[in-house]
Amino acid sequence: PAKYDTVEEDVSKPLLVYCPGIDGSSLSILPHIKDLNKKFRLRSIVVPPGDFSNWYEIVKVIHQQIQEEQKVQNSNQTVHVFGESMGAITALFLADQFPDTISSVAILNSATSFSKTSSRTFWQFLA
Repeated sequence: PAKYDTVEEDVSKPLLVYCPGIDGSSLSILPHIKDLNKKFRLRSIVVPPGDFSNWYEIVKVIHQQIQEEQKVQNSNQTVHVFGESMGAITALFLADQFPDTISSVAILNSATSFSKTSSRTFWQFLA
């Protein structure tokens, strides 16, 4: 199932949970980690290849991991969620299902600009 990838441990900072795009990796956030760590404890969701969990299962796992971290850290710091591409859907769904846990949501490229990508040309070729 989806899992947390721990990056920053300073419990005085608010928590930022990153939900990656369709590849399930966190590669696209790597160049930004240094700057994000200045203000947030960063956690990234990693969905392993071959994991076919549905939205409910993934969001439930993320929520459980947030709760476990808050318990271990003895912290009720604010939790922000950042979703990129298909991860935006995960982020919005997480906030919808657990509004008492999630303080804010930011989304980037919310899987709506597919027609402007090079992948579009590839898929048209296959069709």
